[in-house]
Amino acid sequence: MTRRPAMQFMSHILYIRLSSLTRQAGKPDVRVRFHPLTTLIPHHGLVLVMAIFLMASCLAVAAESASQPKAPVPDATAQQTARKAASELFADRFKLAKTTADKTALATDMMDAAGKVQAGSADQYVLLKIARDVAAGAGDAATALQAVERLLEQFEEPAAELIGETLLTAAREATTSAQHKAVAEAALSLAGKLADSDQYDTALRLCEAARSSAQRARLYPLAKELTAQIEETKRQQLQSED
Repeated sequence: MTRRPAMQFMSHILYIRLSSLTRQAGKPDVRVRFHPLTTLIPHHGLVLVMAIFLMASCLAVAAESASQPKAPVPDATAQQTARKAASELFADRFKLAKTTADKTALATDMMDAAGKVQAGSADQYVLLKIARDVAAGAGDAATALQAVERLLEQFEEPAAELIGETLLTAAREATTSAQHKAVAEAALSLAGKLADSDQYDTALRLCEAARSSAQRARLYPLAKELTAQIEETKRQQLQSED
């Protein structure tokens, strides 16, 4: 499946800039040349911009591809075989991935590997799923959402639930203010969509986790917005039960 050119272009620009912040750990990479657009975005806001953009991109991909055939989620046996192969291939990287930057780099390399195997295969599914888990487990919502976007392009996965689960994990594991802010902003954007599709429990869990992230980052106006979203979701849930 081919993504919209503008979406792919923006994702590429933002991903390169984010990679320079996470993978290089403050060390400039003279091989990378940034597009002028990135100079308009403060460094501390790049993680937030990337997460929100990728979440919107995930939902857009799901909407655009709803009528197009996608591969079913591989069965448990196929996934187990693929997971064993992936674990063996990346065994040394898993052992060495201690920091957030290391885990982001590992997740990125696994996504690259997923792009080189057969589309719609169990190997591709498992590589993207592990990449999502590794990035979310490091609190890196932006990279985790990029893996989700690719999963939604190829496989019959429920978009809102997958994004919600990813953000919940990232919220639990986030450690920096930038990570907490990225999670909270993305969650606020998604919560309404979850509630509108009657997924109230997931929406409430996500809002609660996001509100905690906002408070940890001392983003009190954002925490207040999330509180309002929680109340609205509860109201919708009660109405649906009448």
